[in-house]
Amino acid sequence: MLRAREPGDRRAGARVHGVSGALAEAGVPGRAHGLRKAGAATAAENGATTKQLMAIFGWLTLEQAETYVRAAENEKLARDAMGLLVRSG
Repeated sequence: MLRAREPGDRRAGARVHGVSGALAEAGVPGRAHGLRKAGAATAAENGATTKQLMAIFGWLTLEQAETYVRAAENEKLARDAMGLLVRSG
């Protein structure tokens, strides 16, 4: 069962307590870390800020959240810049 972290629980994974057990019970391969990573990447790609990622995933420092925000920004910059490789006119 998933439940929100308890007030004052500062562990990074506390928000998704029980995910590993739920995955195993459902027969889903993989680990909770992979789900958190995919969720963070998706949220960042959809425009989540570092503070929003920190709130969602329980991170205490900007460093972890910035990793996902930077990757999403770089992906968008590269996608937008691809049109610059084509000569116009």
